[in-house]
Amino acid sequence: MEVDLIPAQRAGTLYGLLQERASRTPDAPAYRQFDKASDRWIDLSWRDTLARVDRIAGALAAAGLRHGDRVAIFLQNCIDWVCFDMAAHKLGLPVVPLYTNDAVSNTAYLLADARPRLILVDTAARWAAIAAAMKDPEIVEEVWVHDPAAT
Repeated sequence: MEVDLIPAQRAGTLYGLLQERASRTPDAPAYRQFDKASDRWIDLSWRDTLARVDRIAGALAAAGLRHGDRVAIFLQNCIDWVCFDMAAHKLGLPVVPLYTNDAVSNTAYLLADARPRLILVDTAARWAAIAAAMKDPEIVEEVWVHDPAAT
């Protein structure tokens, strides 16, 4: 089996690595995720992963986020977690990863300390619980609720 390695010098960044992999093997599976609605595994190709990352990066830029602004991710492990993270890195947005099994009070504390401008959260109910536990939930300027059907 031949291994197709991409040297760090060629990739430059993680986003550069994604671009290079997508150009070399665009239709190869990049990620696989189980879809409960259809009761089957779904593959995402490198080409589709790059396109999804670029769409998310475009939405982050359209939201007015600029290099250095922090964003938070509050999702279970999924393809969209990876794509949001990569999109943020493409734009130079530091990512604050949050844990879905952590106490609401801990999450509220982390958000108050990190002060992300935007959070991607799994459900509106989860955000409502976190916001209620925060002294000043308005430090998070935008809340995006994850909708897998929209991707």
